[in-house]
Amino acid sequence: MVRTRVTFSASGYGSETRTFKSKDEAVESVKHDAAEIADEHNGEVVDYGNGEWVVTSRGGEEIARWEIR
Repeated sequence: MVRTRVTFSASGYGSETRTFKSKDEAVESVKHDAAEIADEHNGEVVDYGNGEWVVTSRGGEEIARWEIR
């Protein structure tokens, strides 16, 4: 079975890698987590369309990043 890895990093929180059973499962998890963090910080989720998502503050500062490997 092919597993999908997601690397998460955030300022002040360090980084971690999570493993999912499928790419679809990984994408859903990232979307959920990104929306939650954006809501907590009144930020915005940017999906670059290449397996990379970033949450930025309204001023454009990066808060968190996810990369699907």
